[in-house]
Amino acid sequence: MAVTYDRGVWLCGGFLSMIAACLAGGCGRPAYQLETAPVSGRVMLNGEPVTSGYIYTSPRKGRLATGSIEPDGSFQLGTYSKTDGAIVGRHAVMLAPIPSDEGPTPEGAVVPPAKYASASSSGLTIDVPPEGLTDHLFELEGSLEEATATSVHPGPIE
Repeated sequence: MAVTYDRGVWLCGGFLSMIAACLAGGCGRPAYQLETAPVSGRVMLNGEPVTSGYIYTSPRKGRLATGSIEPDGSFQLGTYSKTDGAIVGRHAVMLAPIPSDEGPTPEGAVVPPAKYASASSSGLTIDVPPEGLTDHLFELEGSLEEATATSVHPGPIE
């Protein structure tokens, strides 16, 4: 007696097997990308928002996460894309003003003090859990005068 298969059952079984393989293999991200989690928050200096600059976080393994510090002090990190967050785990944190080749810093902008531009001198870390972090606060200390941009001269125009 010959065994026959119902075509619908066969296709459904194949489809379910493909979904199971995707879930087991993690088809949501390429294999070379480490797991990321959303990270956002604010950067403050002596209780005032840092209004300009960049935040960089460096994990023990994998790519840096970066984000722009917005005029209200808020930031959102991205590793493989602009908003996918940071790699899960502990990171060293660095904060830096906008580089001069990207244009002038607006006069009166509050930028991160120089000591925060290096992981070895910033003293800042962040632990990113698998569920991510929202509303994370970095409270910086330093002179507000040192952190306030006073020059808007990008250089000679030729």
